[in-house]
Amino acid sequence: MYCFQDEVLTLMAAQKYYIDNSANTDDHKIEQFVTTWLPKEQKETHDTKFWVNKVKEEIQNDFLKDKPNVTSLKADIVTFAMNKWYNLFSRFYDVAKIQGPNVSWSDVIIGVNCKGYNIMDIKENVKLHLSFVEITNVTKGRYVAIYFVFYDLLSLSFCVKSRYSLYKQLNT
Repeated sequence: MYCFQDEVLTLMAAQKYYIDNSANTDDHKIEQFVTTWLPKEQKETHDTKFWVNKVKEEIQNDFLKDKPNVTSLKADIVTFAMNKWYNLFSRFYDVAKIQGPNVSWSDVIIGVNCKGYNIMDIKENVKLHLSFVEITNVTKGRYVAIYFVFYDLLSLSFCVKSRYSLYKQLNT
């Protein structure tokens, strides 16, 4: 069974192969690439020949006709990865304490990324996610420690105490 995830993986594999090898659609070369590049789970769901045919078909139907710019293909891969695995593209800040309604966390991490803010524990398990739309105000205290107050749509507020310059990052 061929699903949406397989289509996305095929497109990404074709993009990566085209970036490295241009228009060379030699079956043996694509097979070597697919064998080393594909995740183990995908190799188990379909045989190598299936993936070789799909990647070759994608290159011949899309890339050889349109002759895409290699730089734009690289940008597509990074954009996809950034939206799919956004925590890997986060900037992390250590936070001494977070206080809010029915919440009091110590020694947590705030991850700022393209989706919003994630408050995580030391093992990077997400405790709370605040998207940019939910935050209406950020304020700074006058002491060395920085205090932030996040107001979400439910009118909840969180006070974050950090030793780092997170305030500048949140206001940019």
